[in-house]
Amino acid sequence: MPDALSQYRVLSVGFENEILNALRARFDVRCAISADASAEVNWDELYLLKLDVPAPAMDADMRACFDYVSQHFIRFADINSRRHYYVTPPFSNVYNSFVLTFSACYDILKRYEIDLILCSNIAHEGFDFVLVEIARFLKIRTVMCYQSLIPARFWLTTKVEDFGAADLNPALFEVEPSGYRLPENWFYMKKSAVDASYSTAMAAKEIARRPWRAPAALVRFVYARQYRSDVARLTRPLPTGERYIYFPLHLQPELSTSAIGGDYSDQMLALETLSAWVPADVKIYVKENPKQTEKQRDQFFYKRLEALKNVVLLSNAENSIELIRKSIGVATITGTAGWEALFHGKPVLAFGLAWYRFMKGVFAFDHALDFDAFTATVPPSPEELADALDKALATAGQGIIDEHYRVLAGADFNADANAASVSESLARYVSAKFPADGTAA
Repeated sequence: MPDALSQYRVLSVGFENEILNALRARFDVRCAISADASAEVNWDELYLLKLDVPAPAMDADMRACFDYVSQHFIRFADINSRRHYYVTPPFSNVYNSFVLTFSACYDILKRYEIDLILCSNIAHEGFDFVLVEIARFLKIRTVMCYQSLIPARFWLTTKVEDFGAADLNPALFEVEPSGYRLPENWFYMKKSAVDASYSTAMAAKEIARRPWRAPAALVRFVYARQYRSDVARLTRPLPTGERYIYFPLHLQPELSTSAIGGDYSDQMLALETLSAWVPADVKIYVKENPKQTEKQRDQFFYKRLEALKNVVLLSNAENSIELIRKSIGVATITGTAGWEALFHGKPVLAFGLAWYRFMKGVFAFDHALDFDAFTATVPPSPEELADALDKALATAGQGIIDEHYRVLAGADFNADANAASVSESLARYVSAKFPADGTAA
């Protein structure tokens, strides 16, 4: 085992099966948190706080750490909302779960004397977010992965705020020309419905299967009815002849906003900011995510949207590619629409940490950005975009770490070979970023 790897006591988060076995063979994994049977800590038990949480030894050091992590409570609450799909719990429930989560994660890091964390994804589930923030305070090195839409490639970062900045990472492999072309359809959107909100049929099915959930199901149905009413009231037909920026909304709660959206995990804040930035003769066309439900789309979300007189809410049945092609630019938090826009020759305004923000033609939002300079920008050609992508992919890991993306690997997928590739990629990254001699890449 190379010195650069053997010096670390590793916490593995989220890795399972063959990949976890490969990591145990390559790294000194003291503790694994996952659904794998061999994991020292079960993911769901920690996620749902069904495990025994030790009483915190709230000495001065732990208290200082807690005070630091508590600064990020609002972000935790946003991320943690995915745990409560039917009825939002009282504030005290969310806060006490935050304290218990902190205690559990702090105990794991201390008990196993962890000094390197390997995460299978960017922290966005609740406990993993708290874990990474504790690690930041304790100066524990952390590596987070993020499965790419490019087949069998995953991005790596040591800090969330560096995600999407490919030039900050070392080259792990040789540059390989891919001849990349934008797919006509994204695999994860194939079965998307126009309206995914909680319907009468869904409520009836839920109550028939789990009668004890009837009260929660009915509450959720009321939320969904309000959601559909607000959407119907504000949706307008597609106008013609207007100059507009296209802003497709993200599914929430989701990693794309709560984890890498930064301050703009509040999508309405991004829209309000954009509304004030564009000239008076420019509209903003908004389209809802086809998978969005009533979750995080309450009546006050739409009251904020309605107040923006230059913002037009379109039916999510409208064709996104056509909206991109006819726009003067695309604005997004971190969405795939920004990546598509580049290939259709449109400049992109990214409010969050989009994975493609290293590309020419992508602008991180800044109030000082000149509108005319933005709209006059012509992104590189598709061939140039593919070349830039290939260079960035040399800094990416090889393999599939998210089961949902296995469909991109084809029929030849081999779990053991994939695990070896993932482990090798992480080993190269750790060795380059945190070498034994202390000279970081």
